[in-house]
Amino acid sequence: MCGFTGFIDNSESNLDYQNILEKCHKALFFRGPDQNKRYLDNENRIYLNFDRLSFFDLSEDGNQPMISKNKRYLILINGEIYNFRELNKILERDNIYTNKKSDVAVSLEFISKYGLDQFLKDAIGMFAMVIFDLLNKELNIISDQFSQKPLYYSIQKNIFFFSSDLRTLHNHQNFDLEINKNSLQEFFNKGYINSPNTIYQNVNKIEPGCKLCISYKNKEIKVLKKQRYNTHQLLEKDKLDSKLDITRIKSIIEKSILLHLESDVPIGTFLSSGIDSSLVTAIASKYNKNINAFSLGFKNSPSYDESEHAKLISDHLGINHNVYYFDNNYLEEKVLKTSDIYSEPFSDSSQILFADLCEFSSKRVKGILTGDGADELFGGYHRHLTGVNIFNNTRDKLTQKLFIFLIGLSGTKLIQHFYNMFSYQYPSEKINRLKNSISAKNIDEFYILITSQIHFRDIVKNIDDLKYEFNLIENLDYSKYMMWKDLNLYLPNDLLVKSDRASMYNGLEVRSPFLNLDLVKEIMPLDSKIIFKRGKTKSILRDILSDYLPKELLSVKKMGFSAPINNWLKNDLKKIKEHFFQSKMLSHELFDNNLIKKNIEEFNYGKENHFEIWSLLIFQIWFHKYH
Repeated sequence: MCGFTGFIDNSESNLDYQNILEKCHKALFFRGPDQNKRYLDNENRIYLNFDRLSFFDLSEDGNQPMISKNKRYLILINGEIYNFRELNKILERDNIYTNKKSDVAVSLEFISKYGLDQFLKDAIGMFAMVIFDLLNKELNIISDQFSQKPLYYSIQKNIFFFSSDLRTLHNHQNFDLEINKNSLQEFFNKGYINSPNTIYQNVNKIEPGCKLCISYKNKEIKVLKKQRYNTHQLLEKDKLDSKLDITRIKSIIEKSILLHLESDVPIGTFLSSGIDSSLVTAIASKYNKNINAFSLGFKNSPSYDESEHAKLISDHLGINHNVYYFDNNYLEEKVLKTSDIYSEPFSDSSQILFADLCEFSSKRVKGILTGDGADELFGGYHRHLTGVNIFNNTRDKLTQKLFIFLIGLSGTKLIQHFYNMFSYQYPSEKINRLKNSISAKNIDEFYILITSQIHFRDIVKNIDDLKYEFNLIENLDYSKYMMWKDLNLYLPNDLLVKSDRASMYNGLEVRSPFLNLDLVKEIMPLDSKIIFKRGKTKSILRDILSDYLPKELLSVKKMGFSAPINNWLKNDLKKIKEHFFQSKMLSHELFDNNLIKKNIEEFNYGKENHFEIWSLLIFQIWFHKYH
């Protein structure tokens, strides 16, 4: 786990890159507080900074940038290659010996011997990687198949920039940082920005499973090829499999968790009352009885608190349980700090809770296993099952009107039933999204609407309607399609962004064992009737978890990892909200200020549009820090 920044400058400028890299180091120090190393090649005008958080081979021999033994390749990796010991065995069979304690050294020599494509086929890990071919004056920038680690890049004025963090771009005077209005509108729709876009024009994020090849020959920077590898395939409905090999799935999960426990430093787990984290913790405890589990608690908000049930699970497993009890002390300070943690606008409602839990956990361990990815793979969201059922049964105008009328009846048993199905916090907000989605013309539009905020759809001035284009195939299993969309969009651009930025800000590495290609290949071809057996979400994981925990510990409903932001905005954050919503603070001519004023007034009178108000506050804090 690390942070790096690099420039290839083929412009005519004569900049002080020692000074630029020093500024980049200071900006990225939190991502790699253990060691720092620079690489300056004035002849080829390559300038690199690397800040390291050490997990394998804690000595200086594991430092980066690292150059291959044949001097041809130079590598920077942010992340971990979990199966590097297996890759090293392959090298040694061919009488190639390297620093076998370092996953980076093994990866570098493997690429040098067998090629990058073979490495990407054989490696198991999470990574954002840059590999230079110094002989051919080319480099590849690569993301793992789930985009677990960040990598930004830009080509401007014959300079190529890449970095683990967008803020480092502010340290280079030759880059234009103009707000991308389409990305800004997407942020207000989703709370995040989908790759390859970023908040800035002409600056991109590497996409999941993407490999970008750049040439810097003859003092010219140009893109040679961009391609995807090992992408998650979506099958037609009649090609899906109805045969479930639960023994194999369980074996893959166990092996993945064991592999993710590989480390030269202490590893723990995040534990809630949910299926995913309970299964990860239960299996991890088989291999390490001294493992620490960490949970979030709310002493004054029992509807959000899962720590008591998490303690019952940890007691049953016989492991150490640590609870961080969140309170509202220093809440203003924590909200202001979001622009430091996330260097572009990002407004996931649980971002502050997660950052606090990471800070608390980092005092005891250096790495954490999470359940990220299980919902997307095993059908854990209500939209995958109930949402699709509603979509399928409301395809005519009369049924749509009747349904919209029925869910508009507040206070009835019917609406309470929907509340229970869709959420434990903010049910009416999600019901409103569902109501807004019913008239969707197809499943793709339904997905976009049900996962978007509805009140700020036209907040950004002077942009065209956002278009989300996908290569749809006919004869879809709609539930599998929704899961596939979440795996390719929501997971990498929201959940994994939150996980990486908040953990790395606190010097903590988060690992996600469910993000395993063998598991994807086993689950993706399954018919949704198998995924949602007995009409339940995550039925496969429920069955597997029953092998590890007694029935009484499996029956508790997951409360969701959400924050009471409606209450925060009306009370603890009222002063800071009023400050950033002053007319002079909104004078950057990006927004329809009449729409903003209307929504702020409606929020003050009790309308449940707090997610939009929260996103506006987060953006304002970010904008006034960096601009």
